[in-house]
Amino acid sequence: MVLLIGLWEKGSEMYKRTNIRKLETFILFIVLNVSSCTSGSPEQTIQIVNTGSYKCSVTMQLYSMDNVLSDKYTVNKTVKPHKEVYIQISEGLYLISIWDENDKLLKEFDKILITLPTGESSYNPIVIDTALNKNYALVNLNYLYSGGAFAEHMSKAVGTNSGSLKVISYYKGDVPFSVPEEYRTSITFVDVFTEKLPKETAYGNNVYGLIPLPSGITEKNDIAEYIDNYLEKKM
Repeated sequence: MVLLIGLWEKGSEMYKRTNIRKLETFILFIVLNVSSCTSGSPEQTIQIVNTGSYKCSVTMQLYSMDNVLSDKYTVNKTVKPHKEVYIQISEGLYLISIWDENDKLLKEFDKILITLPTGESSYNPIVIDTALNKNYALVNLNYLYSGGAFAEHMSKAVGTNSGSLKVISYYKGDVPFSVPEEYRTSITFVDVFTEKLPKETAYGNNVYGLIPLPSGITEKNDIAEYIDNYLEKKM
């Protein structure tokens, strides 16, 4: 009788260990499969900014190969005024929607194709401004660093050296846009609407800033004056 009990206990223990090993193997299988599905595939960076006065949300839904829109959000982010968030998404065809703080739809961008031509992850972001009422100027800021202390040079530059201000490109802020990689990732770049200007820059470096402009400002002189005043506040 004692022998039978001992054999039963030993068999029970072996059964438990076997099942634990099976469970561990199953969990490992799930983890490996989840990892293989969520890593390794190239991703595109999206920069969601809010230059407006009220918080807004951005949602993104992915279309399938059969042109069927997913009923789930790939992205669902709320951004407070004068804040930004960065996200990474896989390439594909998306419906991008912008909502106000009361979940009222403000604008949709349907069937926006996110592609990665190099087949590698891109950290040069596509910019989406939830305010939808700005234009953006890509500006070379080197005229602020041509010599002397930053504060002294800034005081001389603002309002007096507007002719040396160099605007590289303009972008419409009511649609998603991207700054070319040659300006954004290979040299000093400042998101001026959220960051302070650097006090100095290495000799030979180019410094670029992306500056939001009220869409009503269209004249060249008015743009230069607005940018100068804007940068003065970023000292």
